[in-house]
Amino acid sequence: MGACCAQEPPTDCEVVIQKSSEVTPVALAPPAIIDSPVDAAANLLVNEVPEPVQQSPAETATTKVANSATTVPEPVANLFAPMAPASATLPLEPAELPVVSVAAAELEKADFNGSWILTESEDMQAIMAEMGAPWAVRKIVKAMGFGVGKQVQDIKQVGDDFTIDNDGGQGKVSVQFTANGKEFPTKILEGPTDDNFTTATWEDNGKVLVCCLKTKDRSPATGYRRYREGDKCIMVMVSPKGLQCKKTFSRK
Repeated sequence: MGACCAQEPPTDCEVVIQKSSEVTPVALAPPAIIDSPVDAAANLLVNEVPEPVQQSPAETATTKVANSATTVPEPVANLFAPMAPASATLPLEPAELPVVSVAAAELEKADFNGSWILTESEDMQAIMAEMGAPWAVRKIVKAMGFGVGKQVQDIKQVGDDFTIDNDGGQGKVSVQFTANGKEFPTKILEGPTDDNFTTATWEDNGKVLVCCLKTKDRSPATGYRRYREGDKCIMVMVSPKGLQCKKTFSRK
């Protein structure tokens, strides 16, 4: 065979270009081996970076001035802004809550001022017997209708201070006290006339005036609860054994 047939075949990195009768091997760069997406991105950036343009000193100065006047878009500028400390966005002191005085928050208490006459009464013989009233007294009180239409209570109230004049038709009893939980001496019409001791307090957010009584020897005695029911003044007598007697007063 001739000499042209004795040529070695081209390698993997060569491409044979045949023009007319001449064969010229052209060497190509071996394909880049990309091991990861990061390498691919880096390779892409490297291949796309344009070659630097040579500038004169005057042109370089002009370019620097122009770049300094360029406004960086806000989203990009925020990437380089230093983070503000937590104290710059959070209040240094906790927010102060409004102070409400106890006096302002106090609910209005029941008003018992006025002259009241007894218009209804339950049978109170049993409770009078527990109070120690003699049989004869109990019968007289029953015969008088337990004071209905006769018993009158004149009440003067200023806040927690009370003056009550109680006229049962057969006798009068006056008492002054303050509903503050402190004990004070009293007399009652429906039982023995010996001195008793009473403690007055408010219940049910100032709607009910509660008077707890003790005898002279400090034994529990019959007390009462006073409250308003519409335009009526209700007085419920309560004995130590739990007996009750409701008495209804209307304005005189």
